[in-house]
Amino acid sequence: MADVIERERIEAIIKASIGQLISADLEDDLWQVNIRIPKNIDARLRALKSAFPGMHLVKRNGSDIWVAIPANKDGRRSGRGTGSRRALMSNLPKAAVTPEAREMLLQRIVELYESFFDEPGEVMRLDDQHYRLTFAGDMIYPYQHPLIALLPSLIPDLTPVAVSTEHFGTQKRTTIYLSTADERPKGPGHGIAVFIDGSHRDGVGAYGVCYYRGGHPTGYLVGAVNGLDSNATELMAFLQALAHLDDTAQNVTLYTDSTYVLEWTKGEGRRWMERAISRHITVNVQLIKRDANPSAHQLAYNFLNRLLV
Repeated sequence: MADVIERERIEAIIKASIGQLISADLEDDLWQVNIRIPKNIDARLRALKSAFPGMHLVKRNGSDIWVAIPANKDGRRSGRGTGSRRALMSNLPKAAVTPEAREMLLQRIVELYESFFDEPGEVMRLDDQHYRLTFAGDMIYPYQHPLIALLPSLIPDLTPVAVSTEHFGTQKRTTIYLSTADERPKGPGHGIAVFIDGSHRDGVGAYGVCYYRGGHPTGYLVGAVNGLDSNATELMAFLQALAHLDDTAQNVTLYTDSTYVLEWTKGEGRRWMERAISRHITVNVQLIKRDANPSAHQLAYNFLNRLLV
């Protein structure tokens, strides 16, 4: 049983942010592991060695890597709760109990992210309980991005309470807000829910998309496009919501206060729904009243105001 648990831990860490696990076999107290790493191979191997200090490289052939990892003989698992996704870098501070220590740890995480994904980032301490990570680029899949998955293990005394991706023309930016308390607003308690809305003024349309899973937000998306009318803005919110779902989303309830969007999905937009189904994503579109959609409305409305001021 201990061997099964340890293999699951190795697999979880590799899949989270290293690459694809091809095989992992226990031979004479060594795990012989074959990994396929798509890019940034040296940086990811360093991170893997931080998670498994006794690891050594056996063979390397392009993106196919073979490593040996000493088995954990006592069979105990490290970490708490999310042990299978514990920190990749064992030399990170173990107890981020002061604001300065948290800020230093977040800076190390940003550096690790940059080495993996070639995207710069920055850390800001808003106050002693709230922190912000900002990265260039779009964290397209709110449910599966490895950094989001690893944060609770990397720094367990901070909770990601909001993830927001903004589009400024061709430039994109993602912001992760963290808090020492769980301040996430509640959504529908079961399954995956997506709330969308649009806001339009002076020839500019802004859209807002809120993703919820199990009652908690997993990501926010905002953006703006010139030359849209109100209906086109609402429709853009719908299309962006679909584009940012990954295949693990599967059954999704999408809430909109636009009758135009609802009717469009039943007619001309049916092919977009079918494209989602081809990705194993089933979307159920439901019409709600405007006052039942405050989160997406405020995202779109506030983003538009920022652009037009």
